[in-house]
Amino acid sequence: TQFIHGAFHPTDPTVMLGGTQDNATPVSTGDLTSWTNVGGGDGAYCAINPANPLRQYASANSGSIYRTLDGWATNQLIVGDQSSDGAGLW
Repeated sequence: TQFIHGAFHPTDPTVMLGGTQDNATPVSTGDLTSWTNVGGGDGAYCAINPANPLRQYASANSGSIYRTLDGWATNQLIVGDQSSDGAGLW
């Protein structure tokens, strides 16, 4: 897996996420042997709010941005696909 960008919890080294080429945005929510994907497509930049680490963001090459307020128990798309032809923003 090729990571393009990563984000890390300010105090818990087992909580991290990263945008990857062709593999969306894998996230570890406390178990480094078990990752799940959030977002979609080619993963891009992501962030974990250092003041409230349950609030995290993931993005995709299409310009889509996903947000969680509860550490990925739930999430929502807050910005939809921004590419006019579906090719992404590479």
